[in-house]
Formats: sequence, C-alpha cells, structure tokens
Amino acid sequence: MTRSLGSLFRRLLSKDSKGEEEDEEEGPAKPDSDEQEPQLKGIVTRLFSEQGFYLQMKPDGTINGTKDENSDYKFHRYHLCKPQHSTHTHSTVRPGAFPSICLVGRGSVPSLTYMQYQPRALFNLIPVGLRVVAIQGVKAGLYAAMNGEGFLYTSDLFTVEAKFKESVFENYYVIYSSTLFRQHESGRAWYLGLNKDGVVMKGNRVKKTKPSSHFVPRPIEVCMYKEPSLHDIEEKGRSRKNSGTEAPTLLNGGEKVVGQNSTEQDGGS
Repeated sequence: MTRSLGSLFRRLLSKDSKGEEEDEEEGPAKPDSDEQEPQLKGIVTRLFSEQGFYLQMKPDGTINGTKDENSDYKFHRYHLCKPQHSTHTHSTVRPGAFPSICLVGRGSVPSLTYMQYQPRALFNLIPVGLRVVAIQGVKAGLYAAMNGEGFLYTSDLFTVEAKFKESVFENYYVIYSSTLFRQHESGRAWYLGLNKDGVVMKGNRVKKTKPSSHFVPRPIEVCMYKEPSLHDIEEKGRSRKNSGTEAPTLLNGGEKVVGQNSTEQDGGS
C-alpha cells in the first residue's frame, strides 16, 4: 500500500514538472497587438529661415522667429567617469540632453557639459506621406496647421490641415506648403513663411521664390514616431467643445487673431 501511494505521488509530481516546462516553453505573454509601435522615422530639428530666424513654437501655441539659437539651452555638468585609477566608464544622460564638450580639470574627475534643451525652437518632423510631414513643436506638443483663409494655427489634434508638403527649392532651401489649400484661380500653393521681422505670414501671401518661405532644417537626432491619429476637422471642434477648452490659436503675425478685420502681415521680402 505504501509503495503504491509513493508511486502515485511520483507520477503526480512528474506531471506537474512537465506542465511547468510547457509553460516555460510558451514564454511570456505577448503584448497587446493593439498597442502601436513606433514605425515612422523622422527627425528632431530646428528650422532656420533665410530671413535669419529660427522658427519657434511657444508653450501657448504662438509661432514666430527667434534670432538667438542658444535661448533654448540650459547647461548642466555630469560626471561620466570614476576616479582615474578605475578602468570603467559610466555614462548617464538625461532625456533631452545632448553632449557639448568634455571638460577635464587638472587632477579632477573627468566631466562632460550637456546642453539641456528647453525646446521652443525644436520641432518633430514626422513623415505622414510621400514628401509630406507633420510639424510638431517638441515643447508645446502641438501641430502647426493652416486653415482655408491661409492663417497658420496650432492644434493638439492632427488633422488634414496639419499636413505640409516638404519640397527642396532650387537654391537647396526647403519649403513647406499646405497639402489642402491653394489659390483657386492660379493654383499657387500656400506656404509656411516668416517675414523680415520674424513674424508668421498668411500662407496666401508667401511666395516660394522669396526668402520668407525658405528654411534650412538643422537636424538634432533621428527618432522613431508612432503614426499620428488623423482626426476630422469637425471632430476637433467637438473635442474642444466637450472639454471646455478654447478654440485653436489662429496666428496673424505670430499673434492670436482677434477678429475678421485683423491686419494681415504682408512680407513678400
């Protein structure tokens, strides 16, 4: 009797161990297939205008130009190395920090100065079609868009008005035009542009042959992005109404449009 019970107990243990091995072979549970992985390769960049300004987007959604390229940085120094007798090197970089120069003092521990971006002048250029990009402010998290009147505005939702065709002009500058709107009669495209004072112009006032529309991307790094969710224009309005938030900021010369009689910025220079 004791021998038969022992044999039964061993068989039960054997079954349990086989079950555990099968579970291990199946591996960990696969992540939810609904969770979208980053698949679009874009860049974090600054956009330098031929007018002499860096395009910037402020946290409130205002867009204009800035002359000072260093206004986006704060400097931090981090120790990267152990004392000199150690052969190991450690490097810990905070997100958004980029190396500048290595400062090694006499008899001191090597250190590295990092430029920590406060990125008003940094933009995500996300490919959303063939030579079509979304322009998103890194700090504000808003998309630049252009409406049917040629006004530039910023939105927290990605819509068809936030799609810009990216083209290389004959002088190797890059120009950005609305994929949705253009002149009815001539078919001339509406462009993103800054005038000679660094203020945003209406798209229908910008010409591709003028410096106002010419930009030079100055890439910082290559990033992988999730494809932006495309929202309807009406859905954007409903979303803001339900959430109690304000309407998107329409920009006239980089400032919010007050009324229909707002002065237009004519900067063909």
